[in-house]
Amino acid sequence: MRPAGVLDGDGGAVLMEGRVATASGLGVTVEPAGGSERPTTKPVAARELPT
Repeated sequence: MRPAGVLDGDGGAVLMEGRVATASGLGVTVEPAGGSERPTTKPVAARELPT
């Protein structure tokens, strides 16, 4: 897993950063302000790719 962006809390869309062509899934975790290098909590949402 690697970071791919940070949600800003305003409910807007967020473009994932980096290559996603070989990604097998994505997840959303609650992290410290500014994000982190690796997830520090269990995902609150997860999805396998492609959908």
